[in-house]
Amino acid sequence: MALPIDGVAPSIACLPGGKEIMVHPGLPDFWAWSVLGCMVVIILFALFPTKPKEPRQRSLFLQNLPLIGPLVRFLNASPWPLVIIRIVAVGLFLLVVAAGFWGTPIPGRNLATILTWTLWWT
Repeated sequence: MALPIDGVAPSIACLPGGKEIMVHPGLPDFWAWSVLGCMVVIILFALFPTKPKEPRQRSLFLQNLPLIGPLVRFLNASPWPLVIIRIVAVGLFLLVVAAGFWGTPIPGRNLATILTWTLWWT
């Protein structure tokens, strides 16, 4: 039995053959209007930007700091950190594709759906 989220209980639909799937009830009106209002505010800030302030003349070079300087120089000079990030990204992509093909058809329990939306919105 599915548990209610925010006071809205998801309903379970029964397909021919006795297979159950979860049907999402949709976004509540309050959340839809809140999201729309936030989008309007963001668009207004993008359309009417403030004048840029006078740039500061001070700067800080991370590679000159005593504790993290060698790490910053290594990350900027070596191709290996980028290669490792690419390998992790490809592995995550293959995991999402495999979960999409062979995972459960219930979206709330499928790793592909959860990871896709989590990565999409973060």
